Amino acid sequence: MKKFLTKKKLVHFLLIAIFGAASIFAFSYFNSSQKLSDICPDLLNEGKGGRVKYISTEIKTPDSFDSTQINSYEIKKALSGLEISLHPINDDKSLNRDKTVSVAFEELTDDFPTGAYSEIVYFNLDFSEVWIYNEGIPTYTYKVRNPEEAKEICNVRYKME
Repeated sequence: MKKFLTKKKLVHFLLIAIFGAASIFAFSYFNSSQKLSDICPDLLNEGKGGRVKYISTEIKTPDSFDSTQINSYEIKKALSGLEISLHPINDDKSLNRDKTVSVAFEELTDDFPTGAYSEIVYFNLDFSEVWIYNEGIPTYTYKVRNPEEAKEICNVRYKME
């Protein structure tokens, strides 16, 4: 009776097993995600407390600029739940990165601005990349899992008013 497992079959089996394990690892590594609030927990903060009474939102695009207090908390909460890649796409933390679209949250005290942005969320033009300037500290750039959702969040105020 012939041997069922020859050296040649063993080598093929091991190569297939190694390739399969590497594929599963690569798929899970590159498809893992986290929430935007994981890299900036301050997005979960409503901003109320101490002297802060309100949060104003400023959304800048290449074609428009709008500032409002209406729905600021909803926009902040929606952005905090946005899914992004688990790992940054590069190690750049400079302020010279793509800032085509920005969503800035300004703290207000008794209807007077403090002049300080608590968080500024920056997107590239197609909303596929995001980084945050959180009280003077920039994050890395991350891939947005659903750019259409990010675009919708930035336009949510216009539909509700």
